[in-house]
Amino acid sequence: MPFTSPFQSTAAGPSTVTASSDDDDTSSETTISEIGSVFDEDPTKDYRTCSVTMNKILRTDLLEAIKNIIFGKLNDATHRSTDYALNYYLVLHLLLLKFRDGTFALENQTPVFRDAPGFAIARLLPAGYVKSEHCNVTHSALPIPTAFFASTNLAQDFDLLFQKSHLALMQSYFFGVRGALESSLTAHPVQKALFQSLIPCNVTPQKYSAHGLSSAECQNVANKIQTNIGNMWKGNKIFKHLLNKLLHALLSIHLAPDREAQRQEAMTKRDKGKSKDKGKGKERATPLPPSAGGPSTTQSASIKPFTRNAFRNIRRGETKKINSYQAKKEQDPSNPKWDSKIQHCQSRIDRCYHLYKNSVSCMHDAIL
Repeated sequence: MPFTSPFQSTAAGPSTVTASSDDDDTSSETTISEIGSVFDEDPTKDYRTCSVTMNKILRTDLLEAIKNIIFGKLNDATHRSTDYALNYYLVLHLLLLKFRDGTFALENQTPVFRDAPGFAIARLLPAGYVKSEHCNVTHSALPIPTAFFASTNLAQDFDLLFQKSHLALMQSYFFGVRGALESSLTAHPVQKALFQSLIPCNVTPQKYSAHGLSSAECQNVANKIQTNIGNMWKGNKIFKHLLNKLLHALLSIHLAPDREAQRQEAMTKRDKGKSKDKGKGKERATPLPPSAGGPSTTQSASIKPFTRNAFRNIRRGETKKINSYQAKKEQDPSNPKWDSKIQHCQSRIDRCYHLYKNSVSCMHDAIL
């Protein structure tokens, strides 16, 4: 069962198998230490969906009791796999957020992760520049000290962060039944220091080891997540674009404040216009010729007139489907689904033909 997903917060899981909670009202003041397990809430408020139709993989002549057993096993596996994926994303998200409030340091030539406030970027912004209750700009992340990269081993281990090998070690450290080997942690002191920085957040070694999944199921979920993360951060292109936009915004604020204020005002008006028009269908104005007794009028239609080429394309496609279904019907005449599929295609052709004729009639009446 696929578990593909973009990187998300704890409020949502993979795109094909998701879990969410009604009590997802986290404010912008929530700190990392306040984030607990996603599943500490009432489990009756979890919603999980699966885009795969299970009925297609079961034989139609199976007994109802056997079907219930199979569906029960699949349902249980879906729940446990979803929990595993969500906790995986939770740990990964927390590791990323640690760089917002801290940085690496060296103590007796041993890397440690220390909480430290970053540069107060709010001092560079005008008062009230960020007008959003959901965004509170305080400080930026601290850079890694240059002395940290004096050691080649530490520099190489730092470059492995959030790569496939790092995610595999993270999986063993937090999700493994036996935990990560001490030899592996010793060989990667930077990763070990980052893992240990989550202990104050109540994310300890083997925190999520009681997942109840087999090693094959765990690896299937982990492989999908690792592939998605690898595709998202294949290079530093995203980071460079974000940094360029940040520098451009700061330069515009201080070197061209009037122009920046006009741009912000225009963006605000545009966003308000989008929110008003959201969910409304676009109207197409069809001009009518001027009548004998007055000026020209305009007739609004919410549906675009059905053109001849559109009808021809639909008819061609549906006819091709009908021919295909008829050929399959000859090979499997006992199956009644081919007749229903052929009837559905023919109904769509008739319906589109009716729309096309109505469009022609309306345009003809408008011209007359």
